[in-house]
Amino acid sequence: MNKIQYEQENNMRYMKIEFCNMTQEAEYEIKMLMNNQISIFLPIAIKTINNKNIYFYDVTSKQQYCKIYEFNKLQMKDVELILNSLETMAQIVNNYMLNLDSVMVTPDMLFLDLTNKKVMFTYIPMCDEMDFELNLSPSFDNYIKELFDFIIEHFDHESDKKSVVKIYYIYQKIIQHEYNIIKISDLLYEQEEVSIQDNEINADNESDEIIIKEIPQEIIEDEVECKNKSLINTISLIKGIVAFFFVLNAAKILAPEIIPLPYSGMIPIVVCVCLTALLLVLSKIPDYAFIKLNKRSMKQPFTVSSNVKYNNIDSNTDNNMINNNITCDTKNDLKNNFVDYSVHNDDSQSVEHTMLLSDYFERNKKSKNIKMTYCGEDNLEDIFIDKLPCVVGSMAEHCNYVIDSKIVSHIHMCILKIEDIYYIEDMNSTNGTYLNGERLIANERKEIKKDDVVLVATLPYKVEMI
Repeated sequence: MNKIQYEQENNMRYMKIEFCNMTQEAEYEIKMLMNNQISIFLPIAIKTINNKNIYFYDVTSKQQYCKIYEFNKLQMKDVELILNSLETMAQIVNNYMLNLDSVMVTPDMLFLDLTNKKVMFTYIPMCDEMDFELNLSPSFDNYIKELFDFIIEHFDHESDKKSVVKIYYIYQKIIQHEYNIIKISDLLYEQEEVSIQDNEINADNESDEIIIKEIPQEIIEDEVECKNKSLINTISLIKGIVAFFFVLNAAKILAPEIIPLPYSGMIPIVVCVCLTALLLVLSKIPDYAFIKLNKRSMKQPFTVSSNVKYNNIDSNTDNNMINNNITCDTKNDLKNNFVDYSVHNDDSQSVEHTMLLSDYFERNKKSKNIKMTYCGEDNLEDIFIDKLPCVVGSMAEHCNYVIDSKIVSHIHMCILKIEDIYYIEDMNSTNGTYLNGERLIANERKEIKKDDVVLVATLPYKVEMI
């Protein structure tokens, strides 16, 4: 099975998908797409190359959705654009009697025209034995779920609380298939209507008491270490008995006529030696031998989001604790055991481990910063890269560094660092990104080193390590 491929032809870029025999349904869909030039779908053409049938999609100057928000955070306005575009697309599919399951709305098959701020969908007429890899079965519900998995992961959770609540409400409706694709934008307002209704009910209620539904609490079982008091008492009793008999036999040795024991001679001495050894053994028992594990059950009424920072826990969780009937002890445990997830990595979804301060200074001492010095004739500034990854282009909304030039694409290229190695990646720019005279393939990463020459379209920059 072949993966989806991309091809550069002069300043045009195409996405290629191979297919075998074309079904009658696919023929109808292709005619509708090509003859009507539906603007919300990527322009499609069919070519036969080396006896292979290939769909060609024009993606020139368009950005993959997953690439735009790989390094940037989604805002509520971006989600609104997606929902409105999905609704428009679904209406067009119905009007032209197309197949909704053939619309790929996954993050890698969704494109944005940043010039017109327009979402472009990929329509793939399903032929016999499609020769490209799909991670999901051909189902629109699965595609849209993958899209909103991406959206919820890359959404700006530090935005206003109302937006965060709304996006999670929409996400819940999507994964539970509780939406009408023709009116999917209504999800933007449903949660607000529910809140208004709740407020009206509460306003009519004379009591100040707020009644909420009881949230099922998760029971967590774990084990805690505690002292085994019964074992400690038993050992202490044995020590006391041994000490008593030791004193008795020692007295027998010193005053054999006074102490009435049934033995005499060397036996009391042997007994004292044995009792002394026993006392030494008992005193050498390690502390962990007196520790046992007790099982305990603990109720966990809510889950702390991985994007919440520690300094916000008092203000953001107090209300949740009250509403979920959390005790003061649980609140204190939460503060004492709270993990700061502010170092959470969006790409890998992993949390960095604690690092010694000495390791931090040592690592920073060895690391180098990167600078791209402009060496052309125009009056352009050097690019100082103080944040990685660094997206370079002409649109400030989506870029970390802006080059004010008409030949630079809205999102032109990206500089990133992986394991102390710097890479450059062309972001499907119109006029291309060149490394030492070689044009980069869009979305392919190439290592850059000191004294390399990078052309942003025709603007030359020299790579320096500082």
